[in-house]
Amino acid sequence: MKNTLLQLGALCLVGGGLVVLLLKDKDVTVFVSLFSPVVSALFIVGHLGNQDRTLDQIRENTNGVLTQRIKDAVGEALRERESGE
Repeated sequence: MKNTLLQLGALCLVGGGLVVLLLKDKDVTVFVSLFSPVVSALFIVGHLGNQDRTLDQIRENTNGVLTQRIKDAVGEALRERESGE
């Protein structure tokens, strides 16, 4: 949420600056070429942060849950073997 607010704030500031420059009939080429990469980088960084959280959750579900299921299955098989003998 913090990243989203930062992204939207930066986008509003850049958009507002662009509107002010256009209303004053100033050249916006330098402004756009300077701030477009900054705003783009903020959105990319935000997306990568979400991707990292998702990958961590997938890793936990795969490794943690799978390991526990294997342990449970082996334990159950050993209990069945001991009770069957």
